[in-house]
Amino acid sequence: MVKSLHIGGEDTVKAIVNLPATKHDIAGPPEKFCVDSFPVDGRLLLTIHGEFIEGELQPCVTRVFRLTCFAGGTEGIRSFDRTFILASAEPGSRYVLHMQ
Repeated sequence: MVKSLHIGGEDTVKAIVNLPATKHDIAGPPEKFCVDSFPVDGRLLLTIHGEFIEGELQPCVTRVFRLTCFAGGTEGIRSFDRTFILASAEPGSRYVLHMQ
C-alpha cells in the first residue's frame, strides 16, 4: 500500500502519467454514465458511475490534424465508481486566501 501513496504535486503527476491510457465516451449513450447527488449536513454527496475503455494511445495523422488515436477494443472495457463530498471553503482557508 505504501507504493501507491503519492505525496506532493510532482509525485502525484508522475503517478497519473504512468496510468494506462483510457477513453471515456461522455458524448455516447447516456446509460454508460450515472451521476447522483444528495445533500448531507450542508454538503453535497456526489456519486459517479461510468464506463471507459483501457488501451494504448497511438499517434495518427488525418488530412488536416495530427491527432492521438485510441487503439483499443472491447477487451479493455472497464467501469468505475467515484464518490465526492463537496463543501464550501472555510473562511480563512488556503483556498479562500489564494482565490482573493
